[in-house]
Amino acid sequence: MDTYLEFLVKQKYTLSKVLMIAGLFLLAGILSFLSFFVAVRNPVVMQLICLIWALFFYGAWWLSQKLCVEYEYIVTNDELDVDRIIAKKTRKRLLTVSVKKFEEFGCANKEKIAELKNRNFKVILDASSGSCDDMPYYAVFDNKQGESMLLIFNPTDRMLNSFKIFNPRVVNI
Repeated sequence: MDTYLEFLVKQKYTLSKVLMIAGLFLLAGILSFLSFFVAVRNPVVMQLICLIWALFFYGAWWLSQKLCVEYEYIVTNDELDVDRIIAKKTRKRLLTVSVKKFEEFGCANKEKIAELKNRNFKVILDASSGSCDDMPYYAVFDNKQGESMLLIFNPTDRMLNSFKIFNPRVVNI
């Protein structure tokens, strides 16, 4: 019997992301204000001032949409795929790994994540929601290039049960 599961996790907005978005719109406002003074002295620019303002704010909105990130986990039998979705439009496959390759797996609280990040991993992929309240898990394995990799993510209970079937020695939930 084949197993197919998928789950979408939206990354939470952190203070830095909110400040970046506010900064983008503040910059658009400042540029609009400054362009008004240029437009007052140049009649050709004055005719295009509304278009220029719209372009500034459209650019700020477009860049702020790039900060809206979601991760999709797809489990097909023993394969775990992790995709990053930006602005609900652009999808990129970040990772495909067999659950059988997991060397370590477990629940990741703040202390465990700090301990893991101090270890010498070549690649660290944080595909979680960014909140410890959502109970993230971690997996340590070697990727296709043979580099040690740490994955932090938020699987569902059904995914955890599927992982346990394919790698019961490592997956202890």
